[in-house]
Amino acid sequence: MGYKFQKRYRLNEFDYLQAGGYFVTICAKNKETYFGDIFNGNMKLSKIGEIAQKIWLEIPNIFDNVMIDEYVIMPNHIHGIIMITNNNRRNAPWRVHGIVHVSGIN
Repeated sequence: MGYKFQKRYRLNEFDYLQAGGYFVTICAKNKETYFGDIFNGNMKLSKIGEIAQKIWLEIPNIFDNVMIDEYVIMPNHIHGIIMITNNNRRNAPWRVHGIVHVSGIN
């Protein structure tokens, strides 16, 4: 599936698997508020937002060379910082293409 418009903020010659800190943004399709809503100035996670938070917190358990730092879940996107701690490419994260669907959620 292709995108009509996709901003590219990646440096062409940079090796994004090398050790360092990376600022990550995950956006909801069509800017839908899938992750929750803000009530009285506080973010209230939806069921999907709770799943997204659980998956974010599991990243260090999935990739042995990745640590997570600060993150924030907003109604239609997530910001977070990941730290790749070495060049162990055996279990390095890779770029995910496409859309992740979560079934069983209303």
